[in-house]
Amino acid sequence: MWIIADHLIQQPMGILIFIQRHDIGEILFGLGTPYQGQGLMCKAMTSVIEFLKQSQKLKKIETFCATEHLASRQVLEKTGFHKQQLLHAWTIFPLLGNDLKDCIHYILPLRSK
Repeated sequence: MWIIADHLIQQPMGILIFIQRHDIGEILFGLGTPYQGQGLMCKAMTSVIEFLKQSQKLKKIETFCATEHLASRQVLEKTGFHKQQLLHAWTIFPLLGNDLKDCIHYILPLRSK
């Protein structure tokens, strides 16, 4: 887990969470509303991906993003993730409501085999 913070005022701004299952990792992320739209998450995600690429054990990183969450989709696509498949009524995203949401499964390959 990484906390995205402004070190000058020691204020947390967001979070990146990485969960590893064997040779596949899943990444989850969020950024406080006042800090969105400034490129901070792309910068943080790029740094975390570079760190994770050093692992010889990881084959790929995956994540799931609500189709309606355009800013998160842009972060994923800018940092090299590829759309894998559209999943209908797949999961609940609590910040977006209590109903099942469509989401996109994204994958970032780290090594070929």
